[in-house]
Amino acid sequence: MKMLTNILLPSSGSAYVDNYDIVAESSQIKKRMSICPQKNMFWHRYTVRQHLDYFAAFHNVPKQQVGMLLENLELSMYVDTASGFLSGGNKRKLMLATALLSGPKILFLDEPSAGVDPAARKAIADLIAVYKKKRTVILTTHIMDECEKLCDKMGIMVNGEFVCMGSLHDIMHRTSGYQVEISINQLAEDEIEQLKKDVRTTFSSAKEVENTTVSISFQIDAPALAIFEFIEQVESTRSVNCLVSAMKLDHLFLQYTSNQLPDQKLSEGEKTVQKTDPHQDIERMSSNSLII
Repeated sequence: MKMLTNILLPSSGSAYVDNYDIVAESSQIKKRMSICPQKNMFWHRYTVRQHLDYFAAFHNVPKQQVGMLLENLELSMYVDTASGFLSGGNKRKLMLATALLSGPKILFLDEPSAGVDPAARKAIADLIAVYKKKRTVILTTHIMDECEKLCDKMGIMVNGEFVCMGSLHDIMHRTSGYQVEISINQLAEDEIEQLKKDVRTTFSSAKEVENTTVSISFQIDAPALAIFEFIEQVESTRSVNCLVSAMKLDHLFLQYTSNQLPDQKLSEGEKTVQKTDPHQDIERMSSNSLII
């Protein structure tokens, strides 16, 4: 996203936004786009009203539109509050309002609802859904509900590379089977290992996707009857509870991102590349992201 918005120059390759080259024609792209960055950037001593009035004047936006944005994002009661004293969620709303003010043709949103409570997150998603009808929106998020509601096309990024891309329907049809979650908090270590072995022996397609101190989850591509017969046998012989659910976008996301490298490993990879060519300016995107 930093490269597409010309915050960071690419080390190689090319990309186009609205048919304009991101390097040679970046000024044309900036006229047509706006961005809500992941990190909040505003004047902490300015009130919400002062902050938005400034950008409204900068873009020749009538104050009436500012009032509508404040109301839609439920910020009206905080208009005279200094931006630095807002809650984390309201700071995100202020950043989103700033990005929306100019009515851009292309809108980049980098996790706009991060740190926001569920009610506010819904208000933000509803507003984005309205704005995306007349413009292109590029959204990064870890919240699968947002993707299902907002995305016409999505991609999953792992270790800086897209591992899949398409519509929600296309991506969901790349997988089949069920998610099986088994409680293990009452089992000893050797019992847990034996349970894992039994699952893999019974189902060759079983893939462990999550392992915590209280439960372990598998994705299993097998008939439902076979899975339920196995679960019945496991629950009758062990002190466990099992939960079976159809595959969802959350499960698919975990499946693809199970090979995500820690940030430190990615940084080491960057250093290796930079040592080979010290003139390259490289930033690897290490977050797992879905994009409209």
